[in-house]
Amino acid sequence: MRNKWEEKLFTLSQFMSEVCLESEELSKAIKYMEWAIDLQPDNEEMLAWIGDLYLRYSQLVQLH
Repeated sequence: MRNKWEEKLFTLSQFMSEVCLESEELSKAIKYMEWAIDLQPDNEEMLAWIGDLYLRYSQLVQLH
């Protein structure tokens, strides 16, 4: 039962991250992706994605 809920939360976190990206809310997108990674820490695709988000966020902050 726990695995089922963790999978649902992972999917929801991933979806919310994508929604935030569409709204250009990088910091919120990162927070949702961190939750997803907490649920699946060995997911290499997610680790790469959050790395990309952090890079984009850092570049955005440097511009301001």
